[in-house]
Amino acid sequence: MRKVSRTFLAAGVAAALVLSSAAAANAINRVDCSSYEYLWLQSGQTTCWANAGYVDVYLADVQGLSAGNNAGYIKFSSGGWQTFYHWRTAAFPRQAVGLVAIY
Repeated sequence: MRKVSRTFLAAGVAAALVLSSAAAANAINRVDCSSYEYLWLQSGQTTCWANAGYVDVYLADVQGLSAGNNAGYIKFSSGGWQTFYHWRTAAFPRQAVGLVAIY
């Protein structure tokens, strides 16, 4: 019985570690566009993003980005994607963005 209890305890601790690390991986958040170190997604209503992780969004008419101190990708609602690297910019035809991911 004691061996079974230790097994369940170990499994519980392992599950807690996995869940806590998964939550930390999605720390991405929308921020005020107050720094060029953030990821800027340029549109009629430009949005900025910080921290590693990913988030499902709907951002209409995005026409470009400025990566700031970030690398990752955005996925378009049409199914394509655009990767970005630190301190690079990219321009593309106006499209809706459905996912933002920063490494």
